[in-house]
Amino acid sequence: MRRTALWTAAEAKVRAQTFIREERAEWAPLKPSTVEEKHRLGYGYQVADTDPLLRTGHMRASIGSEVVLEGVWNHAVVGATDSVAAKHELGTSRVPPRPFLAMAMVELEPLVTRRLELAFSTVFAK
Repeated sequence: MRRTALWTAAEAKVRAQTFIREERAEWAPLKPSTVEEKHRLGYGYQVADTDPLLRTGHMRASIGSEVVLEGVWNHAVVGATDSVAAKHELGTSRVPPRPFLAMAMVELEPLVTRRLELAFSTVFAK
């Protein structure tokens, strides 16, 4: 089971980092003023206008993952240390939510379920 937790943590980190760079259909598009600000601050040449959460790459680089053992349970933990990550994930009064961490875990759920089914069937088949 630890192997599944390790895989889940690593895969969720990669997917969350990827979501930061992608425009998602579920997310509100960037306001024209935000796109203008990206260009004014010099980020326009680095990232596309449709990269809603990417400017410097600092938030993406702050995403980390680990496996925490709690009793007999292994927990995959994925998060970001950048202070603006929670604002983007949950939204604010001025910024619509653009959940990249939660979406990574939701997308992985069927794969994790399948890996656990295989692991349990191997253990209990013996």
